[in-house]
Amino acid sequence: MTEQIYDLITIGGGPAGLICAITGATGIPINSSGLFSSLIIEEGEIGNFAKYGKLRVTHKWFFMGHKVMNFLAIDAKEAGVQIIEHEKVIEVNLKSDIKTIKTNKDIYKGKKIAICTGFFPHGNLVKFTKNIRVMFSPIELEATFLPEEKDIKILILGGGHGTAELALKLKSLRPDIKISVIMEEKLNPEVENKYEGLKIHYGSVRVKKESSNNVECILLDEAGNEVNTGEYRKMLVDYNSYTMKTKVTDFLKDSGITLKEGYIKADNNGNTGICGVVAAGNIVTPVSGVITALSTGFTAGLNLYTQLYQEKYNKTPLLFPWLPIGDPLKHPLGMEEKVDWA
Repeated sequence: MTEQIYDLITIGGGPAGLICAITGATGIPINSSGLFSSLIIEEGEIGNFAKYGKLRVTHKWFFMGHKVMNFLAIDAKEAGVQIIEHEKVIEVNLKSDIKTIKTNKDIYKGKKIAICTGFFPHGNLVKFTKNIRVMFSPIELEATFLPEEKDIKILILGGGHGTAELALKLKSLRPDIKISVIMEEKLNPEVENKYEGLKIHYGSVRVKKESSNNVECILLDEAGNEVNTGEYRKMLVDYNSYTMKTKVTDFLKDSGITLKEGYIKADNNGNTGICGVVAAGNIVTPVSGVITALSTGFTAGLNLYTQLYQEKYNKTPLLFPWLPIGDPLKHPLGMEEKVDWA
């Protein structure tokens, strides 16, 4: 067991986790050296999936994800944030003033906890590989990345109408390929005829095995029963529409954190309803993306910085005057009112 008690422990080292850990340690402005001790525990590598995405500003302007993550990692190091990679959190105790985080390798203690695990689009997919990946955006770009062979079978994993539209557009760009779509949400019968060129399956999918040129999948019905198997040249995940099915929050069982459909319920400042515990990033909102993760992580980090500062100096730090953070000394959750979980 690590003897040090950290001021802040952040679970997850993606964009939300990085900016939350940095801001929680340094406050505003983000200084080169943090006032509070900060630790990030990341199951994979820092930056993780966000390294392969884009921070899109408009349809023309964007920043490459790996560059943004590299800058954040440098800032974290300069702020004194300790980073631990390749450790999986398996259990937490958030009910006392000093919270305990147990991983597959060690046990850590902290005064404040930030949960920024993000999520993987589908719990049955362990990782993205050569033939399993997120769809490129815009869809015209995706069409250029698909193999040139004709009559190949493509499987698209998505959530509903939006996924069907993307698949239909891809079919118009590559009429020579065969597209199957796996969706949880049933389409309105009035519009189903529009997608006659697609093979739509309502339910889910489990990857059986992957070879160098194919992905063998087991199709599941809405109850989770196996109904069929199939081989596909590529499996594409419509990241922005697929309903979250993940086990990244399994460690929160019996922790007191409120979950809804896999997401953590939190207010606009990241407060979860447990004193000193916030959540940020894609784990709190179905609107996924680097910009959303950075925004919520930044706000949650400032929230924790305010709490730590007031507990240490008994006064409020100078922050942006418009930042809607309550007084943690008067309101233990940092909120003027309790969170409405309805």
